[in-house]
Parts: sequence; structure tokens; C-alpha cells
Amino acid sequence: MKSIKNVFYLGMVLGLLCCAACTADQLSDSSSELSCSDDAVIYDNQIKPLIDTYCNIPECHDDGSSFGDYTTYAKMQSILNESNFQNRVLDKPDGDVQKMPPPYSDGPTEIADADLEFIRCWINQGYPEN
Repeated sequence: MKSIKNVFYLGMVLGLLCCAACTADQLSDSSSELSCSDDAVIYDNQIKPLIDTYCNIPECHDDGSSFGDYTTYAKMQSILNESNFQNRVLDKPDGDVQKMPPPYSDGPTEIADADLEFIRCWINQGYPEN
């Protein structure tokens, strides 16, 4: 009977160690986040593909759209200069009808956290093009 208790306790200890190891792995992943001060985020390399994925889709911000044409950096200039892009993508709370992308979008309806971090860095760095 004593050996059954020992096996039980050993199993409990091993289970706790496994859980602690998994938690440590998750914490170490979060430390690899993008550092805005160290990494230059530019439109041509990182932001253009995100704009094409989340914004430049039919019925939204495609070529000639009345909502704003996001097909090139030059065509986005006015909205960037007015801070409307930052306001609609980053500052509006979830659930706000002006939050982008909208929930009724034919494309993605949310921007992935990692992509939001790239966008946030790009804005903080002054919207560099190349």
C-alpha cells in the first residue's frame, strides 16, 4: 500500500513539473516580440502585405474605392497624415462600428496580434515607406 502512495505522489510531482515547464515555454515565446526601437518597420517590406491582406480587398480599400484607395503608399498618404488610419485600426475599441476591419468584411474581420504590432511600430516610426 505504501508503494502505491509513493507512485501516486511521484505522478503528482511529475505532473506539476510538466505544467511548470509548459508555462515557462509560453513565457519565453512572449519575450521574442517585435521591439519597435530596434527594428525598422517599413511599408514596402512589412506593411504592404498586411494592407493587401486586411484592407485592399474588393468592396473596401481596393483600386479607386470611395472609402480610400490603399493600393499604394502614395494613395494612402492623406489618410496617414490625418491619423485616420491609426484611429480606425488601433485606437477604436473592439465592437466600435468604425473599427477596421469591420465585422462584415468579405476578408478578415480581425487583425492578428503580431500584425497589429508591426502596424503599431510602423505608425510610431512615422510611416516609413522604404
